[in-house]
Amino acid sequence: MSQSNILYKPSRLDQAQSRLDLALENLEGIAAKSDNSPTSVPTDQFLLDLEKENDLLKRRNCALDELNQRVSSRLDIVIMRLKTALGS
Repeated sequence: MSQSNILYKPSRLDQAQSRLDLALENLEGIAAKSDNSPTSVPTDQFLLDLEKENDLLKRRNCALDELNQRVSSRLDIVIMRLKTALGS
């Protein structure tokens, strides 16, 4: 071996290029595996699940709005009673 080959140190650019190549190979391998994966959710089922979750969240929001209105009304009554009791 020649002396220049023994002392060769890859530049930071060469190291970065090597890491990038390895990362791309890994991503391509993962993508190839996931394309054939039977566990992927069909788009139609995914949309149905999202619609169900959206409906559930809308119902929860309505329930929270009703609760907020009740609490607000009760607080208004308490504030009026306190004002009356303090003679304001």
